[in-house]
Amino acid sequence: HVNPKKLQAQSQYFKCPEWASVPRRGVFLEVCKGPDVIDHLNVDGEPYYLFGRAPAADFQLEHPSISRVHFALVHHRDGGIYVIDLGSGHGTLINGRRLEKNKPTKLEENAKLVAGASQRTYTLRRASSANQLRPAEQAQRQAVVPADRKRAREEGSKDDGILSGWDEPVKKQPKQKQHPEVIRCSHILLKHRDMKKPFDR
Repeated sequence: HVNPKKLQAQSQYFKCPEWASVPRRGVFLEVCKGPDVIDHLNVDGEPYYLFGRAPAADFQLEHPSISRVHFALVHHRDGGIYVIDLGSGHGTLINGRRLEKNKPTKLEENAKLVAGASQRTYTLRRASSANQLRPAEQAQRQAVVPADRKRAREEGSKDDGILSGWDEPVKKQPKQKQHPEVIRCSHILLKHRDMKKPFDR
Protein backbone atom coordinates (compact mmCIF):
# COMPACT_ATOMS: atom_id res chain seq x y z
CA HIS A 1 0.00 0.00 0.00
CA VAL A 2 3.03 2.30 0.24
CA ASN A 3 4.27 4.30 -2.73
CA PRO A 4 7.23 2.31 -4.21
CA LYS A 5 9.33 5.47 -4.71
CA LYS A 6 8.77 6.41 -1.08
CA LEU A 7 9.85 2.94 0.08
CA GLN A 8 13.01 3.06 -2.00
CA ALA A 9 14.01 6.55 -0.87
CA GLN A 10 13.43 5.76 2.82
CA SER A 11 14.59 2.13 2.97
CA GLN A 12 17.94 3.05 4.56
CA TYR A 13 16.15 4.82 7.42
CA PHE A 14 13.01 2.81 8.12
CA LYS A 15 11.32 -0.48 7.35
CA CYS A 16 7.53 -0.34 7.22
CA PRO A 17 6.07 -2.69 9.90
CA GLU A 18 3.85 -5.57 8.81
CA TRP A 19 1.04 -4.25 11.01
CA ALA A 20 1.00 -0.86 9.21
CA SER A 21 -2.14 -0.12 7.22
CA VAL A 22 -3.85 2.51 5.10
CA PRO A 23 -5.10 5.20 7.53
CA ARG A 24 -8.59 6.47 8.07
CA ARG A 25 -9.44 9.75 6.39
CA GLY A 26 -9.44 12.92 8.43
CA VAL A 27 -6.31 12.44 10.58
CA PHE A 28 -3.91 15.40 10.88
CA LEU A 29 -1.34 16.98 13.17
CA GLU A 30 -1.98 20.47 14.44
CA VAL A 31 1.33 22.33 14.71
CA CYS A 32 1.64 24.96 17.45
CA LYS A 33 4.40 27.28 18.58
CA GLY A 34 3.44 28.58 21.99
CA PRO A 35 -0.28 29.43 21.95
CA ASP A 36 -0.39 29.94 18.18
CA VAL A 37 -1.44 27.35 15.59
CA ILE A 38 1.03 27.75 12.72
CA ASP A 39 0.37 24.75 10.48
CA HIS A 40 -1.59 21.54 9.85
CA LEU A 41 0.01 18.35 8.54
CA ASN A 42 -2.26 15.83 6.85
CA VAL A 43 -1.16 12.30 7.75
CA ASP A 44 -3.99 10.25 6.28
CA GLY A 45 -2.60 9.33 2.87
CA GLU A 46 0.13 6.78 3.64
CA PRO A 47 0.57 3.92 6.17
CA TYR A 48 3.52 5.75 7.73
CA TYR A 49 5.35 9.10 7.71
CA LEU A 50 8.94 10.01 8.59
CA PHE A 51 9.86 13.26 10.38
CA GLY A 52 13.36 14.74 10.47
CA ARG A 53 15.92 16.99 8.77
CA ALA A 54 16.82 14.57 5.95
CA PRO A 55 15.51 15.37 2.45
CA ALA A 56 13.99 11.87 2.34
CA ALA A 57 11.73 12.61 5.32
CA ASP A 58 8.06 13.15 4.55
CA PHE A 59 8.02 16.20 6.82
CA GLN A 60 11.28 18.09 7.17
CA LEU A 61 11.86 19.66 10.60
CA GLU A 62 14.51 22.37 10.80
CA HIS A 63 15.41 22.65 14.49
CA PRO A 64 19.12 21.83 15.08
CA SER A 65 18.27 19.39 17.89
CA ILE A 66 16.28 17.20 15.51
CA SER A 67 17.96 14.18 13.92
CA ARG A 68 18.07 13.50 10.19
CA VAL A 69 15.28 10.93 10.61
CA HIS A 70 13.91 11.63 14.07
CA PHE A 71 10.68 9.64 14.41
CA ALA A 72 8.06 7.75 12.43
CA LEU A 73 4.29 8.04 12.69
CA VAL A 74 2.66 4.72 11.75
CA HIS A 75 -1.00 3.78 11.27
CA HIS A 76 -1.95 0.43 12.76
CA ARG A 77 -4.47 -1.82 11.04
CA ASP A 78 -6.67 -1.64 14.15
CA GLY A 79 -7.08 2.12 13.62
CA GLY A 80 -4.53 3.23 16.20
CA ILE A 81 -1.64 5.58 15.50
CA TYR A 82 1.86 4.90 16.84
CA VAL A 83 5.04 6.96 17.13
CA ILE A 84 8.49 5.33 16.92
CA ASP A 85 11.60 7.23 17.97
CA LEU A 86 14.25 6.18 15.44
CA GLY A 87 17.26 6.50 17.71
CA SER A 88 17.23 10.30 17.80
CA GLY A 89 19.95 12.15 19.70
CA HIS A 90 17.61 14.42 21.72
CA GLY A 91 14.57 12.20 22.05
CA THR A 92 10.85 12.34 21.30
CA LEU A 93 8.19 13.17 23.88
CA ILE A 94 4.46 12.48 24.11
CA ASN A 95 2.72 14.64 26.71
CA GLY A 96 6.10 15.29 28.35
CA ARG A 97 7.16 11.63 28.58
CA ARG A 98 10.25 10.58 26.65
CA LEU A 99 9.77 7.60 24.35
CA GLU A 100 11.90 4.49 24.44
CA LYS A 101 13.93 4.27 21.25
CA ASN A 102 12.65 2.01 18.45
CA LYS A 103 9.57 1.03 20.49
CA PRO A 104 6.11 1.89 19.07
CA THR A 105 4.13 4.09 21.45
CA LYS A 106 0.46 4.82 20.85
CA LEU A 107 -0.43 8.44 20.12
CA GLU A 108 -3.89 9.22 21.44
CA GLU A 109 -6.13 11.89 20.02
CA ASN A 110 -5.27 15.38 21.40
CA ALA A 111 -1.90 14.11 22.71
CA LYS A 112 1.03 16.48 22.21
CA LEU A 113 4.16 15.31 20.45
CA VAL A 114 7.54 17.13 20.70
CA ALA A 115 10.76 16.36 18.84
CA GLY A 116 14.10 17.21 20.49
CA ALA A 117 14.36 20.69 22.02
CA SER A 118 12.03 22.25 19.47
CA GLN A 119 9.33 24.55 20.84
CA ARG A 120 6.81 23.25 18.33
CA THR A 121 4.16 20.77 19.43
CA TYR A 122 2.29 18.34 17.17
CA THR A 123 -1.21 17.49 18.39
CA LEU A 124 -3.13 14.59 16.90
CA ARG A 125 -6.56 15.59 15.61
CA ARG A 126 -9.36 13.81 13.79
CA ALA A 127 -12.21 15.22 11.75
CA SER A 128 -15.39 14.88 13.82
CA SER A 129 -17.44 13.56 10.90
CA ALA A 130 -17.16 12.56 7.27
CA ASN A 131 -18.69 15.91 6.29
CA GLN A 132 -15.98 17.91 8.06
CA LEU A 133 -13.11 18.97 5.83
CA ARG A 134 -9.49 18.66 6.80
CA PRO A 135 -7.77 22.01 7.53
CA ALA A 136 -5.92 22.05 4.21
CA GLU A 137 -9.19 21.53 2.31
CA GLN A 138 -10.94 24.19 4.38
CA ALA A 139 -8.20 26.70 3.64
CA GLN A 140 -8.35 25.85 -0.06
CA ARG A 141 -12.08 26.44 -0.25
CA GLN A 142 -12.01 29.59 1.86
CA ALA A 143 -9.30 31.03 -0.36
CA VAL A 144 -11.84 31.22 -3.18
CA VAL A 145 -13.79 33.87 -1.28
CA PRO A 146 -11.57 36.29 0.70
CA ALA A 147 -12.58 36.69 4.33
CA ASP A 148 -13.41 40.38 4.05
CA ARG A 149 -15.64 39.80 1.05
CA LYS A 150 -17.30 36.83 2.70
CA ARG A 151 -17.99 38.97 5.77
CA ALA A 152 -19.41 41.73 3.61
CA ARG A 153 -21.75 39.24 1.94
CA GLU A 154 -22.98 37.91 5.30
CA GLU A 155 -23.45 41.36 6.79
CA GLY A 156 -25.16 42.67 3.69
CA SER A 157 -28.39 40.82 4.51
CA LYS A 158 -28.49 42.54 7.92
CA ASP A 159 -27.87 45.98 6.51
CA ASP A 160 -30.40 48.28 4.95
CA GLY A 161 -28.04 48.89 2.07
CA ILE A 162 -27.35 46.97 -1.08
CA LEU A 163 -24.23 45.07 -2.11
CA SER A 164 -22.10 46.13 -5.02
CA GLY A 165 -20.50 42.85 -6.13
CA TRP A 166 -18.48 41.60 -3.13
CA ASP A 167 -17.78 45.06 -1.78
CA GLU A 168 -19.05 46.64 1.42
CA PRO A 169 -22.74 47.59 1.58
CA VAL A 170 -23.64 50.79 -0.20
CA LYS A 171 -26.35 52.85 1.44
CA LYS A 172 -29.46 53.55 -0.59
CA GLN A 173 -29.86 57.16 -1.54
CA PRO A 174 -33.19 58.67 -0.44
CA LYS A 175 -35.56 59.23 -3.31
CA GLN A 176 -36.17 62.85 -4.19
CA LYS A 177 -39.73 64.02 -4.52
CA GLN A 178 -40.84 64.50 -8.09
CA HIS A 179 -42.42 67.86 -8.92
CA PRO A 180 -44.38 68.58 -12.09
CA GLU A 181 -42.40 70.56 -14.59
CA VAL A 182 -43.32 74.24 -14.57
CA ILE A 183 -43.00 76.26 -17.75
CA ARG A 184 -42.68 79.97 -17.22
CA CYS A 185 -43.54 82.50 -19.89
CA SER A 186 -42.85 86.17 -20.03
CA HIS A 187 -44.24 88.99 -22.12
CA ILE A 188 -42.11 91.63 -23.64
CA LEU A 189 -43.66 94.94 -24.54
CA LEU A 190 -42.11 96.67 -27.44
CA LYS A 191 -43.00 100.14 -28.56
CA HIS A 192 -41.92 101.56 -31.80
CA ARG A 193 -41.25 105.21 -31.80
CA ASP A 194 -43.86 105.77 -34.53
CA MET A 195 -46.52 103.59 -32.78
CA LYS A 196 -49.05 105.03 -30.41
CA LYS A 197 -49.91 101.67 -28.72
CA PRO A 198 -47.57 98.90 -27.70
CA PHE A 199 -48.03 95.37 -28.98
CA ASP A 200 -47.13 91.93 -27.63
CA ARG A 201 -44.31 89.93 -29.08
